[in-house]
Amino acid sequence: MLRPVDAEHIYSNPRAEFARLERAGALHRLAPGLFAAVPDDHVGRKWRPPLEAVALGTAGTGGHTTSSALMGISAARVHGALPRALNVAVVAVERHRNTLQLTDRKAAVLFVRRAVARLDVQRHQTELGQGWVTTVEQTLLDLIARPELGDVQTLREKPWRP
Repeated sequence: MLRPVDAEHIYSNPRAEFARLERAGALHRLAPGLFAAVPDDHVGRKWRPPLEAVALGTAGTGGHTTSSALMGISAARVHGALPRALNVAVVAVERHRNTLQLTDRKAAVLFVRRAVARLDVQRHQTELGQGWVTTVEQTLLDLIARPELGDVQTLREKPWRP
């Protein structure tokens, strides 16, 4: 994840440089002021990173990589319990953060304030880097305790059928 504010020590005008890189296909805009580096083999082609990767990467911006973890419905997706992504990703974070509306799709990243150090987590590798995700057991406990996070209720009412 890249933000123009993080590149101020490299570029004299990082916003203009990021706009140029986006036009060239090297950066993908996720939300205002938030970009993902496009993999080399996708430069110049249509590419969009998975929602869970975006959520984990977004939570880790600004040096918060150790104090965030995918949880709830997003962790269930990572563990293979859901066959498709929903329009919301849930991330546990140490400090309050507002919900992030993505501009590259109709989706949002919901940040839930939790003591991440007290959660049972494991490392997870995504297209955008690595971070933490709650274990299967912790994910199950989270889904039972707070089924409204990530619109799990809708999944129960309209389950996915292959």
